[in-house]
Amino acid sequence: MCLFLRLIISLKRASATNKKRLLREKIAEHTRMEQGCIKYEYYLPIDRADELFLLEAWESREDQQIHLQSDHMRKMREFKSEYVESTELGQM
Repeated sequence: MCLFLRLIISLKRASATNKKRLLREKIAEHTRMEQGCIKYEYYLPIDRADELFLLEAWESREDQQIHLQSDHMRKMREFKSEYVESTELGQM
Protein backbone atom coordinates (compact mmCIF):
# COMPACT_ATOMS: atom_id res chain seq x y z
CA MET A 1 0.00 0.00 0.00
CA CYS A 2 1.32 3.45 -0.92
CA LEU A 3 2.09 6.07 1.70
CA PHE A 4 1.05 9.66 0.99
CA LEU A 5 2.30 12.51 3.19
CA ARG A 6 1.73 16.25 3.15
CA LEU A 7 3.89 18.75 4.98
CA ILE A 8 3.36 22.44 5.53
CA ILE A 9 6.74 24.03 6.24
CA SER A 10 6.84 27.53 7.73
CA LEU A 11 10.14 29.27 7.10
CA LYS A 12 11.63 32.02 9.19
CA ARG A 13 10.65 35.13 7.28
CA ALA A 14 14.16 36.49 6.65
CA SER A 15 15.23 33.31 4.88
CA ALA A 16 12.10 32.46 2.91
CA THR A 17 13.00 33.62 -0.61
CA ASN A 18 16.51 32.20 -0.97
CA LYS A 19 15.85 28.99 0.93
CA LYS A 20 12.81 27.92 -1.12
CA ARG A 21 15.05 27.57 -4.16
CA LEU A 22 17.56 25.44 -2.26
CA LEU A 23 14.84 23.14 -0.92
CA ARG A 24 13.13 22.69 -4.26
CA GLU A 25 16.16 22.03 -6.41
CA LYS A 26 18.54 19.96 -4.30
CA ILE A 27 16.54 17.87 -1.84
CA ALA A 28 13.81 17.00 -4.32
CA GLU A 29 16.29 15.90 -7.01
CA HIS A 30 18.06 13.48 -4.70
CA THR A 31 14.85 12.15 -3.18
CA ARG A 32 13.18 11.44 -6.53
CA MET A 33 16.03 9.04 -7.35
CA GLU A 34 15.47 6.97 -4.20
CA GLN A 35 13.96 3.51 -4.30
CA GLY A 36 10.24 3.60 -3.63
CA CYS A 37 9.76 7.32 -4.29
CA ILE A 38 6.66 7.89 -6.38
CA LYS A 39 6.35 11.65 -5.90
CA TYR A 40 8.26 14.33 -4.02
CA GLU A 41 7.11 17.83 -4.95
CA TYR A 42 7.37 21.23 -3.30
CA TYR A 43 4.67 23.81 -3.95
CA LEU A 44 4.90 27.52 -3.20
CA PRO A 45 1.69 29.17 -1.99
CA ILE A 46 1.09 32.41 -3.87
CA ASP A 47 -0.11 34.33 -0.81
CA ARG A 48 2.35 33.01 1.82
CA ALA A 49 5.99 33.76 0.97
CA ASP A 50 7.24 32.10 4.14
CA GLU A 51 5.58 28.70 3.54
CA LEU A 52 6.23 25.61 1.47
CA PHE A 53 3.88 22.71 0.84
CA LEU A 54 5.46 19.29 0.28
CA LEU A 55 3.66 16.31 -1.17
CA GLU A 56 5.36 12.90 -0.82
CA ALA A 57 4.25 9.52 -2.14
CA TRP A 58 6.13 6.32 -1.37
CA GLU A 59 5.63 2.70 -2.36
CA SER A 60 5.87 1.75 1.33
CA ARG A 61 6.46 3.19 4.80
CA GLU A 62 9.77 1.29 4.84
CA ASP A 63 10.97 3.17 1.74
CA GLN A 64 10.04 6.48 3.38
CA GLN A 65 11.86 5.53 6.58
CA ILE A 66 15.01 4.64 4.63
CA HIS A 67 14.70 8.04 2.91
CA LEU A 68 14.81 9.76 6.31
CA GLN A 69 18.25 8.23 6.95
CA SER A 70 19.80 9.45 3.67
CA ASP A 71 22.68 11.93 3.55
CA HIS A 72 20.57 14.64 1.93
CA MET A 73 17.94 14.33 4.66
CA ARG A 74 20.64 14.71 7.32
CA LYS A 75 21.59 17.96 5.56
CA MET A 76 17.92 18.92 5.48
CA ARG A 77 17.67 18.51 9.25
CA GLU A 78 20.61 20.90 9.67
CA PHE A 79 18.94 23.33 7.29
CA LYS A 80 15.65 23.06 9.16
CA SER A 81 17.23 23.87 12.50
CA GLU A 82 18.44 27.17 11.09
CA TYR A 83 15.72 28.21 8.62
CA VAL A 84 12.44 26.46 9.50
CA GLU A 85 10.03 27.85 12.07
CA SER A 86 7.67 24.85 12.14
CA THR A 87 6.53 21.78 10.21
CA GLU A 88 3.04 20.33 10.13
CA LEU A 89 2.90 16.70 8.96
CA GLY A 90 -0.18 14.83 7.87
CA GLN A 91 -0.89 11.50 6.22
CA MET A 92 -3.35 11.36 3.35
